[in-house]
Amino acid sequence: MAMFRSKFRIFIVCFIWLTGGLSLSAAQNASNYLEELGDKGRADLYAEGLNALNSGLSKFEVGDYSAAVAALSTPAVQMVSSVDLASYFLAESHFHSGSFEKSAKILRTFKDTYPDSKWRDFAQARFGDVLGKIGQHEEALTVYRALLSERKDYPHPGALKMSIAHELL
Repeated sequence: MAMFRSKFRIFIVCFIWLTGGLSLSAAQNASNYLEELGDKGRADLYAEGLNALNSGLSKFEVGDYSAAVAALSTPAVQMVSSVDLASYFLAESHFHSGSFEKSAKILRTFKDTYPDSKWRDFAQARFGDVLGKIGQHEEALTVYRALLSERKDYPHPGALKMSIAHELL
């Protein structure tokens, strides 16, 4: 069990730090806190994360993007097993509220952070949209074209082609 806690601690520190959530020292402090919580405390934190995730998704669904951002930004959300879902909808919420740079920060690393996520391709398509919104049209074209060529099973190829046409205008 001690080995698990040690690996768990290393994972949490690295995850939080590498995803840009916190500085390394803040991530280490968060890890220390999680270790002190014990199994019951982590279970409570997981439940809190699930509640925040569900709240954020509900707020997103009704178009209350600022409330969705607040809920999905809750640190406990990082404890849920579907953190990719939370990250994707956090980026979507930023996008729909006009915070394109914040959305771009999340989406820029989504593909590498969550390579097996079912949200990966949608995140890449949205990343292209964000790049277009912030005036990085060539980069947007690169993202759209890469998604079309790499993911032959992308469910909305026509939408990507329209996005490419829009960027070329």
